[in-house]
Amino acid sequence: MRRLKPILLLILLGGLSTPALRAQMRLTLDSALRLSLANSRDIVASQKSAEAADELRKSMWGKYFPRINLTAGYLRTNRDIEPLGEDMKIPVVPGNYINPETGALDQELIKQQVTPALMKKLFGQPLTPEDIETLTQYKGTFKLGPDGKPQVGPDGNPIFNNYAYVPAEEVKADHHNLFNVGVNVTQPIWVGGRIIAAHRMAKAGAVLAKSTVNLQEEEALFKTEKAYWQVVSLEAKKKVVDDYLEMIKRLESDVQNLVDEGIVMRTDLLRATVKRNEIELKALRVENGIRLAKMNLCQIIGLPMNTDIQMADSVTLDQYVLPEANYMDSARTNRAELTVLSQTVEMAKGAERMMLARFMPNIMAFGGYNLVRPNLYEHFDDSFGGDWYVGVGLQFPICTWGDRIHTMRMARLMRESAEAKYENAKERIGLQVQQVLFRIQEAQQRIRVSQELVRRAEINLEVTENCLKEGTLKTTDLLEAQAQWQDAQADLLDARTDLSMEIIELRKAAGQSLRPYLEGEGNGVVEEVPVQAEKPAAANSVEPSPEEEQPAAADTQDGEGKKVD
Repeated sequence: MRRLKPILLLILLGGLSTPALRAQMRLTLDSALRLSLANSRDIVASQKSAEAADELRKSMWGKYFPRINLTAGYLRTNRDIEPLGEDMKIPVVPGNYINPETGALDQELIKQQVTPALMKKLFGQPLTPEDIETLTQYKGTFKLGPDGKPQVGPDGNPIFNNYAYVPAEEVKADHHNLFNVGVNVTQPIWVGGRIIAAHRMAKAGAVLAKSTVNLQEEEALFKTEKAYWQVVSLEAKKKVVDDYLEMIKRLESDVQNLVDEGIVMRTDLLRATVKRNEIELKALRVENGIRLAKMNLCQIIGLPMNTDIQMADSVTLDQYVLPEANYMDSARTNRAELTVLSQTVEMAKGAERMMLARFMPNIMAFGGYNLVRPNLYEHFDDSFGGDWYVGVGLQFPICTWGDRIHTMRMARLMRESAEAKYENAKERIGLQVQQVLFRIQEAQQRIRVSQELVRRAEINLEVTENCLKEGTLKTTDLLEAQAQWQDAQADLLDARTDLSMEIIELRKAAGQSLRPYLEGEGNGVVEEVPVQAEKPAAANSVEPSPEEEQPAAADTQDGEGKKVD
């Protein structure tokens, strides 16, 4: 029991210290982008598909080399193998025709006594009287009639004196277990270019799969960046609302003092209180929007949706815009969608070449070695016997009832469709880049106008506050001036946020990757707030007016001290 007490104490302390483990997590844009790439299941699935496509591309090399196969088989038969359909009688040749040294027929002796033509007729054609006259001298071989000449059977052939009887039952093979083992090699010589076309299609498919991975990664990066800056902009808007709320609270307190002194009426206090309630409700709505935006960001980067995160960056003021020509050229060169469509065109061309190959002959070389049991080469002996073989095969399709023609037309139409989609995509991408550039110009102009409105609203607010203190204006005038100031600040923040979002869209439309931003090392979680550094003024950037004080929420840089461009 004494041993259990320290353990229970540790468990209790661990449970009490659990909230400390849930401390607020601070994220930079870099860490958020890394988390989105690491935790995206769609990217993992695309990477696996790309690896599979690359393996298919590698497998295409094997199509150029011979295929070596080992075959084996076993067959159990029911009936016996009967080489002879019936019993046979084989004529017996006299012994003096056999060479005693070799045991074979003495061909020279036969040639001297019987002509080749006569020997041919003995077992084939009917004999002529001259042939019969020639055979009369061989009394030991043929059966002679009363006239001393060889007797002829109904088939016109002479009748021998002696026959060897071969029963069909004796030559029957009762092997019911048949075995076959062999090695064969097949080498395609010409298949109409089908292998080359398939290889090109596999290479195009591998490039397409990699481009799809890049496309999904870029989509994840841009989606993460937009969600990240959405949270940052809402937090900046929350700060503006909080400043406005503090301003209203100070006004309410001042009006309360004036009411207590009998200088103003209580209705002025009620107006300030109502305005404070409205701003508190607006602050609550903004706070809920921040929570939803953070939940959306956590879902995108693969963190639990209830993770308490804090942005380490703030909305930037400087926005650098490259010349239009650079973006147009970049879009035509770097857009992953164009790469995907171009490889789709290459695959369609390969499919068309494969359909064309169906009109070509196929030439194959083959060879091998087979072992069979029973041994066909040794009188059906119950053993294995083998032999090798080589050959060349030709296959040329003559008629397929229009199948090849229609599939060829289908492949050509698919290729033309892919080319049309590719050309259409290039035009649409150029138009998309131009549209984003126009929206950026509008956002820049909106920022300039909003900056001027903020400057005037601040001047108006300052003048109104002084007039209220002097008693020349009413409380409602100050409330209106404060509302104008808050609206101007909100419009300026919205304009800067819109400009940031449009620049993200411009980089996406131009195919500019965020990967250079991820070249450094990072673990996805920031322990400290990064040191902020000053940035030089950029070309085509939106500069604040001289009279405007730069808001802290809008003039800071990102957590890495880099420009977000």
